[in-house]
Amino acid sequence: MRYKFLFRLARFITGLRYRVTATGIENIPAGGALICANHQLNWDPVFLATNLPKDEPPAFMAKRSLFKVKFIGNFLRSLGAFPVERGASDLQAIKTGIAALKDDKKLILFPEGTRYRKPDQAIKTGCAMLAYMADVPVIPAGINIKKGFPSKVEIHYGQPMFPPQTEYKHSTKYRAFTDMIWTEIKKLREE
Repeated sequence: MRYKFLFRLARFITGLRYRVTATGIENIPAGGALICANHQLNWDPVFLATNLPKDEPPAFMAKRSLFKVKFIGNFLRSLGAFPVERGASDLQAIKTGIAALKDDKKLILFPEGTRYRKPDQAIKTGCAMLAYMADVPVIPAGINIKKGFPSKVEIHYGQPMFPPQTEYKHSTKYRAFTDMIWTEIKKLREE
């Protein structure tokens, strides 16, 4: 009940400044799945969460420092967020993400790891690793923002991508699948 209220509130607030449209929603399967998208604005998780097939609360990671302010931390938790220590191998965040996926939730992740990525900065392999570990598909999503008032936000959800079966070592297969995911996200962002 609390989530539905916050969900509607978030949709109302973002609707004051942004006009969001989404295509490809039919590509999102029932059950656990990773939604992996490019990251441009603080509102990106809200744009994605409010444009999923059902009013089910997705899970998403947020940087741990946001949870240090009690009000913000409680608000984020009520929306399905859990903390992650960026720049580190956060085992608890990985376990929480896998548990959410195995509980048939959608988990929203941004492979860039931040909104402001340097052009030569590597894309993080967390999406691929979680997809392999939880045995769930990845739904690539491209977010395209056209500035103005109101700004137009277009979300394009792609076809489900399943982790390829391979004999490569973990790090090699995670990097290869991450590159495949990122290529799809870039294509969808340009649609």
